[in-house]
Amino acid sequence: MSIKEHRIESFSDYLEFCFASSLQTEINRHRSNYIFRGVVDSTFDLVPGLFRNCKDRPCLETGLLRNFQKYMELPQESRNFDIWDTMVIGQHHGLPTRLLDWTYSPLVALHFATDDISKMDCDGAVFLVNVVEANKKTPSSFTKILEKEQKCLFTIDDIKKITESESSYEKKLKKFDELLSKNILFFQPPSVDSRIVNQYAFFSIAPLEINDIGVVLKNSELECYKVIIPQKLKWEFRDKLDQMNITERVVYPGLDGLAKWLARFYNTSNLPKENRC
Repeated sequence: MSIKEHRIESFSDYLEFCFASSLQTEINRHRSNYIFRGVVDSTFDLVPGLFRNCKDRPCLETGLLRNFQKYMELPQESRNFDIWDTMVIGQHHGLPTRLLDWTYSPLVALHFATDDISKMDCDGAVFLVNVVEANKKTPSSFTKILEKEQKCLFTIDDIKKITESESSYEKKLKKFDELLSKNILFFQPPSVDSRIVNQYAFFSIAPLEINDIGVVLKNSELECYKVIIPQKLKWEFRDKLDQMNITERVVYPGLDGLAKWLARFYNTSNLPKENRC
């Protein structure tokens, strides 16, 4: 099964597509099994930052993680982090890692598909993956945790349990890679700050040999979609998201987000010349 493409025609079309399979008949509630990832350019691949930054030398991963933990400014009592804590916090602050950001919110994903005004002249995209089915297809070392706790989503603590017997960064990563094999695992990060909460964040993680999540998804039997956001609709969607308060000041709480929102909101790139001050 490949990643199926769907080109939307309107804002309502987007919402209808994202929620089309949300009804859980056994509980009679609309709770989707999909998570979303928005990209400003539909040609972008699902390549984690580690591979975009270090190219063909992903072995630099442990050096990045060690030095991030070494230099990050946190209270001394917080220094006893596991490698997985360091990876999550690093990803959260822009460190190149093997993680890839996703969200449970289709509107947050649409924000990230329309937040870069320099990319308004090209189609954007939102990827959808059935996270419940994806996690069911992980090896038994992982699925038995889900079965034991009667849940369908992994947490960072579950990953820690898998590798807790190993002492070093290298051994933990090696064991994780061997057990996960060629699969992708999706997990909920801990709510370390309001940004993760507001973005309704998820992460995907794969063995180091997988440098493009999209290739795996294309060759899997998972339910995956790529929703194309036409260039002609981007400004309309952007304005509607702003009025719905899906903006940088929400997804990046604090002064940085406020500044990002105002810089974009007052940008005159799309205004007629006679209306620019």
